[in-house]
Amino acid sequence: MRVFTLFATAAASAMLSGCGSPKPNTEPTPPATSAQPGAAPETTAVAAGKAIFQANCIACHGANGKGIGKGKPDFTDAEWQAKESDEELLEVIANGHEKMPAFGDKLTEEQRKEVLAYVRTFPTQQP
Repeated sequence: MRVFTLFATAAASAMLSGCGSPKPNTEPTPPATSAQPGAAPETTAVAAGKAIFQANCIACHGANGKGIGKGKPDFTDAEWQAKESDEELLEVIANGHEKMPAFGDKLTEEQRKEVLAYVRTFPTQQP
């Protein structure tokens, strides 16, 4: 009887305190960080963009972003990065350009922005 009373008291206490129904997490998600010491922190958008880039872009742009073959931009070139606006690059990602295929129907707008966020990190990546 004593065990039952103890169990019933604990169960009632848990129910009154909201145990069993998850509370929404209102805390911001901390950004993922790069494994390299001294490297800039990697945001969630950059991490997601990296995964998309690796799955869809490295065949032509290379894992290092330098481009494979003639006519591919070198994403590691800070001067190239400075002259290309976000709007221009998002347009190219969505609609393609010359030999680059369009990804507007394959990636959501958010995913295209994540890829752009990752591409913007290339000049700051350490070898």
